[in-house]
Amino acid sequence: MPDRGNEVPRRASDSASDGPDDTPEVETTLARRGPLIEPDSPFARPVEGVAPLQAALPDSEEPPLDVHDADDAPPPVPRRSAASTTSASDIDLIPAPVPKASTEPALPASPPHNWLRDHRRTLLIWLTGALVMALAVAVGVFALRSGGRPTASPTASPSGNPSAVSSLTVDDLMTPEDATLMVPGASWVVTATAGTPSEATARAACLSATDEKVNTLATFQRTLGTSDSGQLAALQQLDVYSTAQAAEAVQATRVATLAACTEVPARIVSSTAIAGLADEAQQLTVAYDEDPVQFHTVLLLRTGRALTILDVTRTGEPVPAESAVAGLLRPLTAVCKPVEGTCPGTPTFSPTVPPSADPAGWLLTSDFPRVTPGAGKWTGTAPAALTSHGMGCENMTLASEPGPTDRKQRTYLLTQDPRVPATFGVDEMRFDFSDEATAAAFVTKLTDNLANCRDRVLTANVSELTAVRGTGASDLPVSARSFVIDQSTSDSASVSYQVSVAVAGKKVSYLLASVTADFRFTDDQLGALALRSAQRLSQ
Repeated sequence: MPDRGNEVPRRASDSASDGPDDTPEVETTLARRGPLIEPDSPFARPVEGVAPLQAALPDSEEPPLDVHDADDAPPPVPRRSAASTTSASDIDLIPAPVPKASTEPALPASPPHNWLRDHRRTLLIWLTGALVMALAVAVGVFALRSGGRPTASPTASPSGNPSAVSSLTVDDLMTPEDATLMVPGASWVVTATAGTPSEATARAACLSATDEKVNTLATFQRTLGTSDSGQLAALQQLDVYSTAQAAEAVQATRVATLAACTEVPARIVSSTAIAGLADEAQQLTVAYDEDPVQFHTVLLLRTGRALTILDVTRTGEPVPAESAVAGLLRPLTAVCKPVEGTCPGTPTFSPTVPPSADPAGWLLTSDFPRVTPGAGKWTGTAPAALTSHGMGCENMTLASEPGPTDRKQRTYLLTQDPRVPATFGVDEMRFDFSDEATAAAFVTKLTDNLANCRDRVLTANVSELTAVRGTGASDLPVSARSFVIDQSTSDSASVSYQVSVAVAGKKVSYLLASVTADFRFTDDQLGALALRSAQRLSQ
C-alpha cells in the first residue's frame, strides 16, 4: 500500500480460494447421491460444478451362470462304441469250437476267442478320454460360476459384526424429544427422514462439496424443524463403514473441508474442543452473513466405524456446542456398541482455535465478514514477497526493516458487492523472527508509531480500539492492537484505514485495510479479525 494514502492494496483474482486440494483416496467409491432437498431448507446448498459421484462397477462384467442350472445338470457320460453292447460275462459263456479229426499231426490248440480281452486297450483309451472330457466340463462350469462376477466387495465384508450393523435403523437418529434437550421449549417436529444414501440429500454447512470415496454399509439422515422464532432447525446424519480405518479416512476429509469452509457466504465464528463424547470430535460454528445472520453449529464425530454429522441452525445467535451435544447423547449411546466405538461419558467443553487450513498461518477468506449483509465474496492471493509501503504512519520501511528473518504478504479483495469502493481491500503482512524478544520489540515500535502518528503527521487522526487477547494453538498466548486512522488529503477529502498488529510468540502480523467512511468493518468485526489473525499465526 502507498505512503500516505497514494497506493491501494493489490487486487486478487476472483478465482482464488483457500480450500485444500488433497483428498484421501480409497479404493471404493461413493454411492450416487440424489437431488438436494427443498430449496428453502437451511441444509439445501447446491454447489456449481459439483456433480454427484456414482459407485464404480468393473469395466466388463459378464452375467454369471444360473447356479441352479449348473447344479441340476446331469454329469457327462463317457461315449460308448456300438460294438460294446455285449457284456463281458456273455462273451465268456460261448464255448470254443471242437476241431475235427485229422490224420495230420495236431497243432497246439488256440485259446478261445475273447472280444473283451482283444479290445481291452481300445476300451481303456475311450474310458480315459471320457473322464478327461468330464473333468474339463466340470472345471469350465466352475470357472464360469465363480469367474464371471467379482468376489465380495471390500465394503461388503466388514471386520465388525454385520448383523450388529444391520440392527441399526432410523429409530437410532435424533427424535423431537432429543432435540428438545438442545433448545428447551422449542416445538420440534421431524421434517424428513432418509434410510439410504440416495435419499440422504440434505447437506450440513461447509460440507456441500465433500468428495468421499468410500461406500457406506448404512446411511441414515433426519432433519427436524420448528415453527418458533429464530428459524430453528437441525440435521443429523449417521454413516456406517466397513472398518474403523475407512471411517477415519472419511472423517479426515470432512474435517479438512469443514476447516477451510469455502462456501459462500460462510464465515468461521468459533470452535469448541469436546472430550468424552466419541472417538473423535470436531466442532465449528459458522455464520451465513445474510439478513438476518444465520448461525450453524456443526459437529463431526467418529464412533468406531460410524460417523455422525450434526448441524443445528438458528438466526440471531448460535446454539452453543454444549446444547447441541445434549441432543446427541441418546442416539450416540444407541449406536456406539454395534459399531465398536467409544460410548458417551460426561462430555467436557473448552474454547479452541478453529482447525487449520491451507495456507497455514494466514487468514482464510472464510475468516472475513461481509460488509453488506447478503452480498459479497472474499478472495485472496497466494502468499508472496512483501512489497507494501504501508500507509505512512508506520514510520518504518516494512519491506526491509531490520529484525524479521522472513516476511511475506497476502492481499484480500471483496467482490460481488455493488457497494464496494474501488479502493477497498486488505493486506496481511506476516513477519517471522528468531525469538520472541525480537518479535516483541518489533511490535512495540510499530504500534507506538501508529498510535503517535499525529505527532509526526498533523493531518492524521488516530483512534485506538480495545486490545484483544486470547489463546492460540498449543495454548500459546496471542494478542492484538487495532487502530482507525484518517488522513486529510484536502479541506474536504480524506483517506481512511483500519489497521491491526497481532503477535503469537515469534510471529507478527500487520493488517492494513483501505476503507471509506461508509464502507468499513465495525469495531467488533475488526477486533475479531485481528484476534483470528493472531490465532492463525500460532498454527
